[in-house]
This record gives sequence, structure tokens and C-alpha cells, in this order.
Amino acid sequence: MKNGGNSAGPSGSTDGRGVKRKANDSDSEPEPEDDVRLWEDGWRQRYYKTKFDVEATDDDFRQKVVRSYVEGLCWVLRYYYQVTLKALGVKHLQ
Repeated sequence: MKNGGNSAGPSGSTDGRGVKRKANDSDSEPEPEDDVRLWEDGWRQRYYKTKFDVEATDDDFRQKVVRSYVEGLCWVLRYYYQVTLKALGVKHLQ
């Protein structure tokens, strides 16, 4: 091992690995304001209005959202299981 057996490296290294960035050193966008406020009453109405611009009482729309969400989950699971099975050499799933 290099560094006298210390695999984590020296704490004063100049390559920047293992050093936590400061909050003001972030290059990402600032967090958006939380308009839904899950911890307050009425969050469900605010969620549907903010995210979808519909009322929370629109059951047909909510069913479409649920169906689309489940279809997406199924697609992702099927995709990753197929990739994993191919990597393991499994040809057909019975």
C-alpha cells in the first residue's frame, strides 16, 4: 500500500479527494421554494395544483397519474431485470 498503509490518503492532500465542499462552493441551482408544504394542512390540494394544475378532487386525472406511475415502475423493473438476467447469461425468462 502507498502512503504507509493508509488507504484513505492524507487529510492534507492537494488533489481534492475526500474533502467536503463548502455550501457556498456549489455549482448547482438553488433549491426551489417549497409551495406544497407537506407539513401543513391542505398539502394535497396544493400538490395537485402546483404539480399538475388540477384540483385534488379530479378523480379521473388522479387515476391517470397512478396508472402512468405504475406503468413507469413496471418498465423500469422489467428493463433492469432483463439487463441483469442478460449479464448473468439467462436467455429466456419463464
